[in-house]
Amino acid sequence: MNSHTNLSFVQKINFIKNVKTDYQSTLSALSKWNINRYTLSISGALLGLMVSTNATALSATTSNVIQGSAPYLSLDNGVTKIMSEEGLLSIKLPDGSLYIAPGENSELYPNAKVDNSSYTNPIALPSEVKTFADIQTFVPLTDNTHYPSIELSNLIGEPHNYWGDADGDGNASATGKLKVKWLDADDKDITAEIKANPNRLLNGCDVPYQLTMTATNGTLSTEYGLPQTSTFNEISHTYYLGNKADIPTSCYALPNNELDGGFYPEMDGPNWIQGLGFKVHQVDRSIENFPTTGANGLHFFLVLVGITPEQVIAANGTTIRAASGHGVTLSLSFSKVNWQPWNGRPRPIDFKKGLKIKLNGPTRDSIDKRFSPSVFNIYADSSHTRLLYSFKIARWYINNPPSSVDTNGQLVYEGVTYEEATRFCQELGSGYRVPGANDLTNSNDPYVGWTDGIPELEYGFYQRRLSFKRGSRWIGGLLNEWGRFVSEYNPNDYNDYNDEDEDEDYYRRGTYDITWASASGVRDLWTSSQTEPGSYLAVDTVSGALGMYDRLDPLALAACVSP
Repeated sequence: MNSHTNLSFVQKINFIKNVKTDYQSTLSALSKWNINRYTLSISGALLGLMVSTNATALSATTSNVIQGSAPYLSLDNGVTKIMSEEGLLSIKLPDGSLYIAPGENSELYPNAKVDNSSYTNPIALPSEVKTFADIQTFVPLTDNTHYPSIELSNLIGEPHNYWGDADGDGNASATGKLKVKWLDADDKDITAEIKANPNRLLNGCDVPYQLTMTATNGTLSTEYGLPQTSTFNEISHTYYLGNKADIPTSCYALPNNELDGGFYPEMDGPNWIQGLGFKVHQVDRSIENFPTTGANGLHFFLVLVGITPEQVIAANGTTIRAASGHGVTLSLSFSKVNWQPWNGRPRPIDFKKGLKIKLNGPTRDSIDKRFSPSVFNIYADSSHTRLLYSFKIARWYINNPPSSVDTNGQLVYEGVTYEEATRFCQELGSGYRVPGANDLTNSNDPYVGWTDGIPELEYGFYQRRLSFKRGSRWIGGLLNEWGRFVSEYNPNDYNDYNDEDEDEDYYRRGTYDITWASASGVRDLWTSSQTEPGSYLAVDTVSGALGMYDRLDPLALAACVSP
């Protein structure tokens, strides 16, 4: 007879409770070895025990799901387990540092840095970061045809396998979507460029980069377990990333910047950054760099990173002669940028000091007025093996200087007739001529019948962009490149480079070392372009707008161009 047959009913119940307790203790221990999540059934037949009272069997059935860990995503093979939206927007750098978005779950990631970067206080990227591929996110740059986005379901499979589960569970599934967007410091969207070239080098001119990551609501789940799901809420965060500018680089070529998109939005051309000038892209393509036009005494500033103006002068000297062409030389100096301050966000680049590049060439009084298109190269090293900047001046301009100075010391510019302007250019010789409208501006004005400027321009001002050729005809010239040629200021009262006075007086709007017109007097230039018989177009030296005058009226000034 079974030894348990004569147990009382209460004794039988206590025996079953003890068996159940022992079994749960065993499972608790087994769960530490990742043996868990199995359903336990204890019945009246458990362990061969048959309990019978009055021919009635006693049965007991229980079920228990073992508690474990939720599944997670990871960029570092499980060292940091991502189980909330803050971590989902994390970035990992080659030195092992991990940054996460701020939020209420940030304490889940004690080994990560909660990002608080800003435009003026970007993350200082380690020296190991050379390319965009060195900045890792949950949106892979490689093996991801859908970049700049990815479904979370694609992260948990091959080839990425960005997930794990401490309990060894499989059969994972995921919902939700991630996307990224890259901007440079000028707010230009460079996402497509990075997709096309993940190994593109970071550029000190473009910092801080802005990386915006956005996640939709999503989940990561396994088939078994409790908890079996990690939930991610919708979130967006922007990282600001900077790197040390240790490579000598030309960032911007900055002529007078008074009139651009800050005055009228459509005045910003495709390569002009409002307030900052022409952005430099390819230093070795001289014809695509500012300037393509020139006149004696004009100057611009080359804004640099990774090298100082003093170092450039040490490598090149203070005078640069043309690599090809005739008639023009450059003078290099270091100076405060004498244009108006840019009223936008502060930049890591020092825009108050730059390499001043001044053009020297034929004037009305020169004995040799000959000019031929000239290429100039500026180097970052004394051996002249590292090109820092190059440009090609294709057209040279000579103006008729002011007639006199009034009692207040202001220059007086007196208008001439069209015939007088033509005679002035002919007397210069060396192929100088009255410029066409497109030698001075790229604007249109249907009111005077001129539509040969940039086709998309529907207003009367120039657009700040480099001149280019359409067939054999130039579109644009001196004014759209160099800006305002009119000044009410004395060009001799700039502050010196070492003057620490930060008063805004040293920003002289529209001031070149020469001026071609007075704001209070005649300031248009004659052109050889006609839309009506007996009259010729004239161009405003401030905005590049077009007007029309009878050829016999002395209402415009003379300037000439070669070739």
